[in-house]
Amino acid sequence: MFLRLLLILLLCLLPFAAPTHAGSLPSEGALSLAWRADSALLAVGTEGGITFYDPLRGVAVGQLAEPLAASGGMAALVWSPDGEQIAAARYDGVIRVWQVRDGVRRLTLRGHIGAVNGIAWSPDGTLLASAGDDFTVRVWHAADGTLQQMLSKHRSRAICLVFTPDGAGLVSGGADNRVLLWRVADGSSPNNPQAHRDEVYALAYAPDGNGFASGGADGTLRVWRASGEPLLAFTHGAHVIGLGWDGNFVLSVGRDGTLSVWDTTQRLDQPMRRTETGMALKRAALSPDGAWLALITVEGGLHVLQRAAFMPN
Repeated sequence: MFLRLLLILLLCLLPFAAPTHAGSLPSEGALSLAWRADSALLAVGTEGGITFYDPLRGVAVGQLAEPLAASGGMAALVWSPDGEQIAAARYDGVIRVWQVRDGVRRLTLRGHIGAVNGIAWSPDGTLLASAGDDFTVRVWHAADGTLQQMLSKHRSRAICLVFTPDGAGLVSGGADNRVLLWRVADGSSPNNPQAHRDEVYALAYAPDGNGFASGGADGTLRVWRASGEPLLAFTHGAHVIGLGWDGNFVLSVGRDGTLSVWDTTQRLDQPMRRTETGMALKRAALSPDGAWLALITVEGGLHVLQRAAFMPN
């Protein structure tokens, strides 16, 4: 009860925090990341639960305790569009949803066999989608946790996924090197580009809905029209473990710690900006406003970079 009251108090005070420099944050064993839609709060999943950070002050401001030693922790997190709830995909195949303000667990979703690697919330807040080791993508009703669709065209584990901005479509990437496009209403998959020569680790949709980007273990970043037609291909080099789309720019994050920014209006052999962080990385998340980049190292360390550190002027 004390932790819940503390979380409520701190989250209420959050908008009045004074801005300071961001850098390494006090976290151990970080596994997953998710930014709230207003970019004012970063959620970090660990084996002990979810910790909330204020990126302006670089400090933890609350926690949802959820000991997960047996399951190995949280593989992926996602906020609801209104910022009132958060969902966690676990390595044991279970998905849980909490009300953030009071720490009450709303839903527990079961169905995946093996780890759930990715999770996404539809823009209108009505659906959750999950990608799992059982080769399936599943779509759930966010209100009561009932299963709407089980999508099973992947030939190996499904790793990542993202809704289209209008919520009518879904894109998933997997260890079968494929990117699959889905219609949410009926679960059909109309056009599936053969995207990569190795596992697909990351996806990002253009905010205007006109296309999406994919990146993976083959070291490439590929940009597609919303229909799945190929548009651009860039060579990042290292395994691409994270992507972010900001205006005309796509940010690709390499496992070797390289950050590359590409202009989607041009065909370039080299990125507009390339930054070497010197860190071996396993997770990355660009804030919705493009002002922050959160990174998790392979050792579980948590770092937040301000825009000037990785984006061109």
